[in-house]
Amino acid sequence: MNSLRRFGWVVLCGITSIAAFPKAGLCRGGDQDGDGVDDSIDNCPNVPNSGQQNSDADGFGDACDNCIYYTNPAQSDLDSDGVGDDCDLCPADFDPDNGDRDFDGVGDVCDGCPDDPAEYNPGPCGCGVVATDNDSDGVADCIDNCPTTFNPGQEDLDGNGVGNACDSGFIDTDGDGIEDAVDNCPNTPNPDQVDADLDGTGDACDGCANDPNKTEAGICGCGVTDTDSDSDGTMDCHDGCPSDPLKVSAGTCGCGVSDFDRDTDGVADCIDNCLTVSNNNQADTDFDKVGDACDNCPGRPNPDQTDSNGNGRGDACDLPAPSSAPLATDSTPPPARPGRKQQSALDQGMQPCGVGTGLGVAGAALGLIGARGRRRR
Repeated sequence: MNSLRRFGWVVLCGITSIAAFPKAGLCRGGDQDGDGVDDSIDNCPNVPNSGQQNSDADGFGDACDNCIYYTNPAQSDLDSDGVGDDCDLCPADFDPDNGDRDFDGVGDVCDGCPDDPAEYNPGPCGCGVVATDNDSDGVADCIDNCPTTFNPGQEDLDGNGVGNACDSGFIDTDGDGIEDAVDNCPNTPNPDQVDADLDGTGDACDGCANDPNKTEAGICGCGVTDTDSDSDGTMDCHDGCPSDPLKVSAGTCGCGVSDFDRDTDGVADCIDNCLTVSNNNQADTDFDKVGDACDNCPGRPNPDQTDSNGNGRGDACDLPAPSSAPLATDSTPPPARPGRKQQSALDQGMQPCGVGTGLGVAGAALGLIGARGRRRR
């Protein structure tokens, strides 16, 4: 500090003991703050500080120094809060109080954990919890699913909160890094878990990777369901009659109709013209769809086989006798002529009606004509 020496005294501007001297000569630079220290030598010319205390000896008195205990001759103050950057605990955040209640060296306004002296950022564990990492895998113990086992990926496929690396219940039979419980191919390595048909079975072990209904080709192959609609033991894909439990092929009679042959003549009932009479040649002379072997009138068409008198011949073959000469209905011979021996009907060449001789009605008529001729003789 400059001093004014007169007669061996050190005289400060404004001291009345030197009133004999012109004041103009005593305070050449003025005294704006009126603290009795000439502005030219005052370390706080705008702030009264007659003692001129300067704790950090940076040229700025404590009364106007923005960092009293830190030497900062530049007096920089980025956030303009009156606290110099060199001693500001939050130099970028306005905080004229420069408070630090946890005494961690970070101001309260910029301390993420203002009451936790160990942390100024909550981090993964939050304030009050130290983010230690015992296994050095880069994951704090407070959130590490295997805090003592190195597992930076934190894989936990079963979602039980315990990482695969330390989960005693984690079973991976195929060693693909996917736990069996969630692996879509537990016995076949497939870390990509691709499942094209979305059937829950990975392509790596799916025998029908593009068929969502099958994982194996089975009997019918991929894309075709192994269905047995009629439960006959033959899959529909190989069953010629999928709705007929008694047949797997149409056969002679077609699906739904049995190929049974009750007369065992080698001709199925569905086409046999004599169901109960063996006739493998299926002869049908009159084309009435009734085989000769069982037709009661094989020479005349009679598909209904009507036999009104129950004589074994169809009505179509039982022709009525002529009305002018009725046939005898019994074996009684006609009355004998005088002088002649009585003849029986058989002697007269006649047969009783209804007797099957193979001649039929025509034979009976011829016998009658012969008898009449003999009577005229």
